Amino acid sequence: MPLTNVYLNVRELVVTASITRVAGADFEVADGLVSGAVEMAELWRAMPELTNAWLDQPLCSNDPAAARLKHFVCSSADLRLRAEEGACDSASFGLTFSAVGAQVGEVRELPALGDLCPEPFGFGDTNCDDPL
Repeated sequence: MPLTNVYLNVRELVVTASITRVAGADFEVADGLVSGAVEMAELWRAMPELTNAWLDQPLCSNDPAAARLKHFVCSSADLRLRAEEGACDSASFGLTFSAVGAQVGEVRELPALGDLCPEPFGFGDTNCDDPL
């Protein structure tokens, strides 16, 4: 599942990995884990970019699938980061990774994605309590 050039504000971020030296001055990273939490409002703000990265098509709030996806995603909220009481407002996540030495190549500019969902069809400050 590709996830390139998608910016998310995450909280409680933890990164762990085993780093070993291999031939010469190179290093290898194994058993990497990135974990943390993302607020549901932040996840909805980034939904057009996430779905564009995964499906080559942004999901906007006027898409018939948006309400079904919102129900599915909001049911995964398992933490309260903002409120001391009430419903969970954030979701925990974990990603595994490994890495090997790389050689620096030419610098490339990433194309600007622009506004993937024209107003008023972005998700803005949507949270799980807001209807679409």
